[in-house]
Amino acid sequence: MREITLAVVGEHQAGKTTFVQCALDLQRPMSAPSATKKVSLEGVISVLRLIEVPLGDLRISAELDLTWPETVGGQTTPPVDGALVLYDVMNQDSLTRIPTVLSGCPISYYHGLTRIVSPQ
Repeated sequence: MREITLAVVGEHQAGKTTFVQCALDLQRPMSAPSATKKVSLEGVISVLRLIEVPLGDLRISAELDLTWPETVGGQTTPPVDGALVLYDVMNQDSLTRIPTVLSGCPISYYHGLTRIVSPQ
């Protein structure tokens, strides 16, 4: 069975846990920083794993090479197939490192943060 691992990356209180719980339709609170669910992707049953990765745990070299942490929540980090980078819309400081993180991704659809969404 095909396994796909997506990292859900963000600063503290950016909504990583809420995102994972909603995306996987979890009925109970998470007891670990990762969760899995069988899903149909392009007609193929696959295991989708979402792992929460605190933004501060990522290492980005001067050459913008991104290195995932060896462990997350005491568990070995599996190979990551993609990433979702979250930020707290109520905290402008949570955006500070996002451009650097996205620049470190091998393929990124990031084109720059040109406007900050304000709740006001």
